[in-house]
Amino acid sequence: MNKKTGEIYTALDEDLHNADYGEDIGSYSGAALEKEKDILESDDWIQLPSQFDVHEWDIMRRFCYTIDDKALREELLNAIHGSGAFRMFKSVLRRNDLEDEWFAYRNEVFKEIATQWCKENEIEYEK
Repeated sequence: MNKKTGEIYTALDEDLHNADYGEDIGSYSGAALEKEKDILESDDWIQLPSQFDVHEWDIMRRFCYTIDDKALREELLNAIHGSGAFRMFKSVLRRNDLEDEWFAYRNEVFKEIATQWCKENEIEYEK
């Protein structure tokens, strides 16, 4: 993301690596190569948070602890462990009519992450 203009540009790590080393391997246009060189050379461009920065599994875990019903909380906590954790978690949510509560909670956490990221990168934002 360009901090000055707000422009968002999607680039693969491999393409940025190629641009960093001046390697035009013909897999993308010269304009893309120039854009990626600009991104690497300018302090105006910063990387947006990735899925690894967001930690949705931890958000699910924290949501579980907002549930007052001990048995339901335990069922949700059990669902997020092991194979198919996301699928199992959503299944328990559906069975217990908690989907709206989950999505509201998750959206608030995403807003907090975005707000913190903007503050850390000195980007103005609307509340």
